[in-house]
Amino acid sequence: MNNPDGIEASRVQLAAQILRRGDARKSAELCNQILDRNPKCVDALRILTFIARSTGPLDYALTLARRCVETGSCAQDHVVLGEILRELNRSSEAATEFEKAIELDPRNTAAMVCLGHLRAIAGQSAQAEQWFQRALELNPQDIFALNNLALVLVQSHRFGEAIALLNRAVEIEPNGQAWANLGSALLETGRIDQAIEAYERGMSVEGPFGHANHGLLLALLHSDRHTPEQVFVAHRTWGRNFASASLPPVRDRTPTRQLRIGYVSSDFRQHALQYFIEPILIHHNRAEFEVTCYSGVTPPDDITARLRSLSHRWIDVGWLSDASLADQIRTDRIDILVDLSAHSAGSRLAAFAAKPAPIQISYLGYAATTGLVAMDYRISDAILDPPGLTEHLHAERLLRLPDIFWCYQPDKDAPDIVDRAPDSQGIVFGSLNRLAKITPAAISLWSKILTGVPGSRLMLMASGLADESARQSFEAHFASHGIDPARLILRGPGTPEEYMAALNDVDIGLDTYPFNGGTTTCHALWMGVPVITLAGTSPISRTGATILNCVGLSDLIAQSPEGYVSCSIQLAKNMHRLQSMRRELRSRLRTSPLCDAPRFVRNLESAYRSAWQEYSSLA
Repeated sequence: MNNPDGIEASRVQLAAQILRRGDARKSAELCNQILDRNPKCVDALRILTFIARSTGPLDYALTLARRCVETGSCAQDHVVLGEILRELNRSSEAATEFEKAIELDPRNTAAMVCLGHLRAIAGQSAQAEQWFQRALELNPQDIFALNNLALVLVQSHRFGEAIALLNRAVEIEPNGQAWANLGSALLETGRIDQAIEAYERGMSVEGPFGHANHGLLLALLHSDRHTPEQVFVAHRTWGRNFASASLPPVRDRTPTRQLRIGYVSSDFRQHALQYFIEPILIHHNRAEFEVTCYSGVTPPDDITARLRSLSHRWIDVGWLSDASLADQIRTDRIDILVDLSAHSAGSRLAAFAAKPAPIQISYLGYAATTGLVAMDYRISDAILDPPGLTEHLHAERLLRLPDIFWCYQPDKDAPDIVDRAPDSQGIVFGSLNRLAKITPAAISLWSKILTGVPGSRLMLMASGLADESARQSFEAHFASHGIDPARLILRGPGTPEEYMAALNDVDIGLDTYPFNGGTTTCHALWMGVPVITLAGTSPISRTGATILNCVGLSDLIAQSPEGYVSCSIQLAKNMHRLQSMRRELRSRLRTSPLCDAPRFVRNLESAYRSAWQEYSSLA
């Protein structure tokens, strides 16, 4: 006599084998046949759930996962259900399932890591850390717990601990994500060469489509050991992986009709982006342009809410895959799609590679090429990208705006400028940029400036300086150039209010090189601090030049390293001019094109319309 249970088990085993061979359709057919005979065969349900999560739709996977929980009710079934709910952006329900899994199995580290991840993206760092630590106590080799705990520590500026954990992670399992996370932590503490090596190791594991490649391209922009041409080649090589981009959708090409503009970013929050995107959203001509913001922010904050109120439509897309995001943009019939991040954190360039809009533009978050053939333009100006100088460094065409490529909206809560004459210890130079921007070349130039201005000091303020080893490393770099560490004022991170207030302690700002400051330069000028910049031959090294030119301070733009040093020393000796600039810079900015939002947005919209008219002429 046949054994029905044995037959069913063998058929489930066969379905699993078929799935491992890559035939999901045939495996699903067999599982459905099994369920027709026995609707409570939980193993067949689990295989079908796995297939549905991979092939979609997720709502079907959710239904199957609920049946698994109702039928089998083991801890892992609750974990799978929670993961699907998380993918559907139903975080509260997901957390409940992970908690149920831990109740059923107090040693289920997968549930702990998932719960910790939810707490982390909700901004509950302390709770997240507790869950990851608990998982590691049970399994010190848990690669997911190590990675996620390291990310929480980075957010808390505990870089030394994070780097130690990530080094453990890549020893246990050298996957691309761990290498990418290690690269990011190293970059944040100014260890550029080590960061590049970590990203390259990650790329060797995960290929060109993972986080490590985005990180590598960003890190290369900071390096003073790579030429602009070498950096371009790296971006273009990455972009060629998407050379078979889909054909753009066809739109009504009427040149004068209202255009649908889409802005894509994961930084619609307390972030440098807010100072430049908010004036655009405020002053867009709503009769001619309908604006949709595709936001990847997790978690949202007060700035998110404010930006959301300024757009026609707001769509949260952080939980969407790149393919699903591209589908959403096609459904929304966007005419001009604008990327605000490029290769920075939260990049969605893979969605742009699918060409979901007829015109695609890179803007704001990345003064360099994306490398994508599907990206049509990059917004710029004639100082950032002088005609004939940088076209060869771009996969995109340059769309130059009059005046300047962006508009700065100062924080209305910025502190008043404090009148200050250099104290008895002399001039204070300052750079409040990320440590990744402070290259050996910059340290060499700054050391020459400090040597040329006896009694002067240099203030640095960055999140990476919360790490003691990073502080010691920077002190050693300066000491190798003969600068006593006592002349360095090293400050860790502060709140936005503390950051702006710190500028009241600075007399002269020193721009970084080759990766210039942008937002930091605007902040310094707003607080009455003149900034000396060194203009290079790539757009990333000309951001300072375009800002200073726009506010009428072109004499602070050096064209050579020697000129940079000389200009800084001469300004330090001109006390009358320093005091005058401190009093007048804020009003100078107010009346400059840099802060004239209506004028700027008219220029930007004119550029959008010009690109659209060219597209229309191709009909």
